Amino acid sequence: EQITGFVDLLKRYAVGDVIEPGIPQPTLTAQTLEKEIDTEHIPRVLARRGMWLDLGGGARLDILWPDFDASTLTPDEANEGCIVAHLVYGAMSMIFMCDAPMDVENSLMAFGSTTELKSDILKVGHHGSAGSTGSDFVSKVDPEVAIISLGKNNRYGFPKQVTLDTLASHNVQVLRTDQEGTIEFVSDGNSFVRK
Repeated sequence: EQITGFVDLLKRYAVGDVIEPGIPQPTLTAQTLEKEIDTEHIPRVLARRGMWLDLGGGARLDILWPDFDASTLTPDEANEGCIVAHLVYGAMSMIFMCDAPMDVENSLMAFGSTTELKSDILKVGHHGSAGSTGSDFVSKVDPEVAIISLGKNNRYGFPKQVTLDTLASHNVQVLRTDQEGTIEFVSDGNSFVRK
């Protein structure tokens, strides 16, 4: 499960708020996380399109998705309601696509502005699956760099070649955590460099 590490994060750091889409998760890991959030008395915020967070120093995180009450989704539909966010710092930006499938990308293109989607860095959706990162979406985002977060030799065969081909056809540099481990960038608001 992708949320497994969050239990340890809550124990290690002082967390001010937990921002979540509100999708019920019946797994033991999710229940453990929920219990830890309650034990630590951490306020919960349901993410909705139009919300934004002031991260300090001129940086903000805009919530682009979901635009509906994701608590109505079943666990099998969770990807439809995951949190898509756009990090903006000065002239630089990065879009985080969670596990969003192409129909979410299409919805974002239908009502999102170019400014809202254009990003220097794209955190690729759903670990580079074939069901995310459509060509039209990559064209709208127009990133210089795409980061694919995935485990080495994962059982799903991610990233899929079609996704890599789509990114290559748009001349996007691809960085993968299965090949490089942790990937970090720093920015002064005018440019970004790999750390």
